[in-house]
Amino acid sequence: MKTKMKKTKIIPTLVSLVVGGLFGFLIASTGVDAAKDLPVEVFVLWGIAFLPVIVLVIAAHEAGHAVAGISQNFDFRMVVSSF
Repeated sequence: MKTKMKKTKIIPTLVSLVVGGLFGFLIASTGVDAAKDLPVEVFVLWGIAFLPVIVLVIAAHEAGHAVAGISQNFDFRMVVSSF
């Protein structure tokens, strides 16, 4: 019986991985085709802007965790960063 339960959990996971992978491939292919016409300056600007944007996204995500914790009456005491 355990084997049947494992199979019923594995199949949706595999389907999700395949569908997500195909979707990501299609989006990336579209991006690569669109990028062929862009000048080099655009790539340089994207490269410069990438790291600060990632830091801001992570900070906003973690702030969401803090707000959710505070809304559930957890005790918010400190901010820890790994940078």
